[in-house]
Amino acid sequence: MMLNIPQSDFPTISESRNKITFGTWVWRSAEIDHPDKVLNFLVPQGINEIYLVHDPLRQFEKYRHFVAQSAAAGVRVSLIGAKAHWVLPQGYSERDEFFDFYERYQSEAAVNERFYGLHMDIEPHQLAEWQSDNPGTVRDYCEFVLLARQVADRTGTLLELDIPCWFDRFPCQDVNGDAIHLTEFCIRHADTTLFMSYRDNAPAAVEFAQVGLNLAQLYHKKIALAFETGHIYEEINITFDHLGTVPLMRELDNLREIVSSEYKIPAVGYAVHHYNSWAVLPPDGNPLGDDFPYDNPNYSFLLQTKGKA
Repeated sequence: MMLNIPQSDFPTISESRNKITFGTWVWRSAEIDHPDKVLNFLVPQGINEIYLVHDPLRQFEKYRHFVAQSAAAGVRVSLIGAKAHWVLPQGYSERDEFFDFYERYQSEAAVNERFYGLHMDIEPHQLAEWQSDNPGTVRDYCEFVLLARQVADRTGTLLELDIPCWFDRFPCQDVNGDAIHLTEFCIRHADTTLFMSYRDNAPAAVEFAQVGLNLAQLYHKKIALAFETGHIYEEINITFDHLGTVPLMRELDNLREIVSSEYKIPAVGYAVHHYNSWAVLPPDGNPLGDDFPYDNPNYSFLLQTKGKA
């Protein structure tokens, strides 16, 4: 069962802001050596974007082969940067090495081997400084976004930002002096802002990402909404790990239907986090283990469906 996305030609960079896309993260760098295995699973699901982890120990040739194989299958690839400390001075050296890797790779690769964009999964709220100096860390993150914007522009590629749905709680200042919040800053400066709208059903995901959806409509910018498949328990159910691939694909279709009918946005992407957990997810989900939050009422419906009530 695949997400019901209209078939079209593989989008070029200039066209991609107006295309419906369906992507996933590939976090394990060992997968770079096995593009056929990855693509044999993802292409039948309807995936047309891969966000591929950066590993400085992997040679350019490995990336070139993976990206070229993906392009031949109608799947484009962006490069993930995901170290939160890159926004702080102590992370600048590693940050600059990442951007240098990206720019050198793009300049040396053939057209069908190039990344279509920078996929910045930078989560500053993981840092201790987010608590100890939140205004300063928000500023540091904004400066990082602007730097990534410059790299994307220099290389003629796209900038994608992964952010939580609650960044609107944090005020910041834009380059023109506007007093806005962090969600708005990201949407203004990214080509695609991907919201980690991790909920176990489409209506809840739309409600969670409502601020982003409204801003995308206002600015006529592309956003993406994502579901989670990892083995993660929080106060509210955020994952399809114990639900399975059948509900996952059903809710992805429901999500697209809700967004397309209720919002006027030039393009919306959809995504599943992430390849390695999704590829082994059973149709009816994984068994409930000892770590399942049996006493949390937000999960009680699963106890009946899994015969645990």
